[in-house]
Amino acid sequence: VARYPTLEQAEWRAKQLAAEAERSPRGYIQYLVKPVKERKKRS
Repeated sequence: VARYPTLEQAEWRAKQLAAEAERSPRGYIQYLVKPVKERKKRS
């Protein structure tokens, strides 16, 4: 999960991602899966 300095920035980004998800659900799923894979490599 990405972190933002302010709640406003986080909400704005969430709205952007939601809009992108409506256009291409597959891309949204890939976006959710990628960070999990990166975390496993680090730990």
